Amino acid sequence: MSARIKVSKKGKTFKKRKKPRIAADMDSLVLLSKKKWIQQLSNCAKMSSVDKFTGRQDAEDKEVYNKCNKEDFHVLTGNYRHFKNFPKTKKDVGVIGHSNPLTENVFKKLKVLIESNDNEYFKGKYINVSDSNIKEYKRF
Repeated sequence: MSARIKVSKKGKTFKKRKKPRIAADMDSLVLLSKKKWIQQLSNCAKMSSVDKFTGRQDAEDKEVYNKCNKEDFHVLTGNYRHFKNFPKTKKDVGVIGHSNPLTENVFKKLKVLIESNDNEYFKGKYINVSDSNIKEYKRF
């Protein structure tokens, strides 16, 4: 994969950031939509819904993860404890878990995390975002 290189007006070169591709489960989408936070995340990441890949809302966690992995979308979920066994390799998509309910403080941390990193950063990671901190785990 080659990243595009841009040149600024001042002559400095930098790599164009590849936006993260994130699929949110239904609970996360509902929480994000109520507060109109989904639009803010859509500006810094390509957002989608998990049920778009599975074809239904009540899919099992393993099926959700496998379909998202096939489509190269990281999983955003409030049900993060069920996804602790994923990802299996460093090339698999990551899991971003958030505390439930999704508070404004947690959303701000989530937004900064997504804004400041590209798609490759989340690969192979299990990340938990809560009121108190952001924890990253590598599962392999």
